[in-house]
Amino acid sequence: MTANKMSAIKNIVFDVGRVLIGVDYCRLYDFIQQHGVILASEDEFIRRTDMSAYERGLIDTDCFLANLARLFPTAPSTAELAAAWLDIFTPIDAMLQLCRQLKGPYRIYLLSNTNPLHWQHVVPTYRLEQCCHGLLTSFDSGLMKPDPAIYHTAEQHFGIMPHETLFIDDIKENIHGAAVCGWSTIHHISVEQTRSELSHFGVVL
Repeated sequence: MTANKMSAIKNIVFDVGRVLIGVDYCRLYDFIQQHGVILASEDEFIRRTDMSAYERGLIDTDCFLANLARLFPTAPSTAELAAAWLDIFTPIDAMLQLCRQLKGPYRIYLLSNTNPLHWQHVVPTYRLEQCCHGLLTSFDSGLMKPDPAIYHTAEQHFGIMPHETLFIDDIKENIHGAAVCGWSTIHHISVEQTRSELSHFGVVL
């Protein structure tokens, strides 16, 4: 946690995955294994599907699903692959409620490393646009956290100033990237811990 001037916080930027929405790839990997695919690691999955390029907007959904299909000895249908790719999310109700609660007195924004298929699913399913004043993704910006460039892009996109901004993310490297840019930060571990740390910045719940 880093603190600038606590009373200066006007903007709160939330990560989405594992902060507002739970993410669990176990069902996806079970689906893959049940269809005869053996992967040594998550890194192998990311490399063979070119997932990083997908999250940077460098390839489209059709290309990603084609890459995913090539993992299989006999590929499932595109619809089955897409359904398995989306079957990883659950809402973190207490954090979504906190986000909505803060939207009144503060400007709330979402900044996510994600891909089009996931984003097109989670935004309407969990009504994320109702939780915030603006959203920015890695695939739209062509940048990914913790690259400092994405935080500078967010500043311009949202019209926010670093010293007035608090960032909440579950990944330490992403927190460090924001802190380097002058943002205050909270490393999210649990709902209770994040609520407690918000008070250290003078954020009124």
